Amino acid sequence: MNHAPDFMAAYRLQGSQIVMDEMKIQAPKKTHELADSVIRARTEYGFKVYPTAPHTVFVVKGTKPHEIRPRFAKVLRFFPSALMLAGGGSRTGSRLGGPTTLSGMQAGALKPIFAMVVHHPGTKPNPFIRRTAEIVRPKLKLLAREIWKRLYP
Repeated sequence: MNHAPDFMAAYRLQGSQIVMDEMKIQAPKKTHELADSVIRARTEYGFKVYPTAPHTVFVVKGTKPHEIRPRFAKVLRFFPSALMLAGGGSRTGSRLGGPTTLSGMQAGALKPIFAMVVHHPGTKPNPFIRRTAEIVRPKLKLLAREIWKRLYP
């Protein structure tokens, strides 16, 4: 009796769920946009799981220092973070100087900053897709063995 179709169907369904769940855990959580964009698709020989957010490549590979200029307005508008005001730089690396401690609530109550250009220092790569693959590899091997044992007792 040929159990290959049953094996592949079970492996695709359960394996893709394992990978999708882990990728959502490994994805950055600042906006949850990357984690929320993770989807799975069936392929001829298995499945694939991947984020569909357009900025995925910039998160995974990182970015070099660059300027940010307004595209559809005359100026950029953003709110300072507590870290930025404390002089430690923000995720974008801007430094304004100021108090040494500032709660997130205080920073949220501050007025917006307007600028013609921002000198972004770049971002470090976050290889969450590779991390996901490394974490799920042994889980998928175990899943394959479990499905095989269930089909061929």
